[in-house]
Amino acid sequence: MKRIQIAPYKKNGAMQLIVATGTGFIIFHFTRVVMLILGITGIDAMSRTASNTALPEVHQFPHVWWTLFSYAWVHIGFWEWVTNMIWAYTFAQAIQNLVGYKQVIPIFVYGTLIGGLCFLGIQLLPLQNYMYVNWMLGSYAGVMALGVAIITLSPKHKFYVGDQLAIPMYVVVLVYAALSFANFYTSLPKLALLLSAALSGFLYIKLLRRGIPIGTWVYDLFSFLEAKTINQHQKAIKEVEEKKSALDILLDKIHESGMESLSAKEQEQLKELSQS
Repeated sequence: MKRIQIAPYKKNGAMQLIVATGTGFIIFHFTRVVMLILGITGIDAMSRTASNTALPEVHQFPHVWWTLFSYAWVHIGFWEWVTNMIWAYTFAQAIQNLVGYKQVIPIFVYGTLIGGLCFLGIQLLPLQNYMYVNWMLGSYAGVMALGVAIITLSPKHKFYVGDQLAIPMYVVVLVYAALSFANFYTSLPKLALLLSAALSGFLYIKLLRRGIPIGTWVYDLFSFLEAKTINQHQKAIKEVEEKKSALDILLDKIHESGMESLSAKEQEQLKELSQS
């Protein structure tokens, strides 16, 4: 088996996904710990943190609409996050080896958004006996989208365990799907989330093959924000250098001719530069 070289972080969508969800996990539990320190009870702290992060019942959603964008980046349990990221890395690594790292995060994002919308939308149907919902938290939808995407992209792709054993990737995806559906079988909205996320992964690859890269906007946005941050940093450095240069000129003049040589305008400028 040919060994695959791990790409650097900036060109490794699989690692970027792990870091992003890991950051979400840390922020979530750090917030909960701060609440505990402030005297809020454990159950209340978890409830407050989750209610502002997890997808809720549909009638509560208008009050916490941002949870559609946050729920997939946070996990309650450490091992829940670890296992989800093992699956995610397995699927994402294969995808980026075939079509590039810039397809990984978009597939995950589309899976979470479409899955989240279906999770909410199906609750509007008159099937109340099957609508058990507490909240939805975790990257299950995004990982499902990645899994279906890789077997759509390359149905014969294999997952290698060591140098000898090669498992068809569709078997790996089926195992993940079976475990996920078994975990959520009591909740129709959560099952809808998984199914719609799987469909989004399938459609994403179909569109990509037709030359319609619907995920490019994600990295275009990252590039725009990065460029804007760099420009602001460079502008700030330039302003500091200009102020330092102006101050040096005034100090040189004082050194040569004394304070009295400065005009009223220069004295005011010296005062401003000294205080900045």
